Amino acid sequence: MTNSYLILILQAPLVAYGNEAVDRKRPTDLMPGRSMLTGLLGNAIGYSRRDAAELDSLQKRLRYAARTEQFGHLRNLRDFHTAQLSADDVAWTTYGVPEGRSGSPDTYRSPEIREVDYLTESRTVVAITLDDTAEGPTLGEIAAAVQKPARPLFIGRKCCLPERPIFEAVLDAADETEALYLVPNAPEIMEAQAQWDGPHHHNSIRKDREVWVSDLKDWHNGVHVGRRMVNRGQQRFKETLADIPGV
Repeated sequence: MTNSYLILILQAPLVAYGNEAVDRKRPTDLMPGRSMLTGLLGNAIGYSRRDAAELDSLQKRLRYAARTEQFGHLRNLRDFHTAQLSADDVAWTTYGVPEGRSGSPDTYRSPEIREVDYLTESRTVVAITLDDTAEGPTLGEIAAAVQKPARPLFIGRKCCLPERPIFEAVLDAADETEALYLVPNAPEIMEAQAQWDGPHHHNSIRKDREVWVSDLKDWHNGVHVGRRMVNRGQQRFKETLADIPGV
């Protein structure tokens, strides 16, 4: 039995997949989280933050696997932010309307200091399917929205603009990890880190470990909550499945 999978390729000079933030440090994981993908797809559909029920439903239905292919030697970049803001400063938004600031003047007397991490020289392939297919939006509707998004898309942070269309294909596979394998790897990459849910995985993957990730968001209150366990391992690439030992 096979399912349909939406294939996205997330590639940009800088990408940020978030991780547990402490104080002013903003690290990035190697893989996109469920809430990040929910926000990306919701933005393509046209949801706003006020559509908390729709975003919460989409996050619960979302099932995916991902692999990140890394090129070159520079794989992580830390941006040290020190900026003096004022109440009159505005920020760009994907709505096309500048976003203002609130708070008393005392709020802006000290500089804003952060350490923000990004992945560089990488390409992430994501295979997405949805549970509860009777509920909308459908996978086909999401695929159409990704190709003609309601607003500009970015990969984790607003400065991480895709260098290519993120839509790659819709294909059928036995599970998420097989869907990943069916997407050609970059020619110079013969092995890449993969993440998936559940006990089963494609024979091209060697499972290394199980890790806790904090990627679930309470969309009603705008905060991340809870943790879940995912699998990680190495996906190997050969010209044919027959070239993989044990297959």
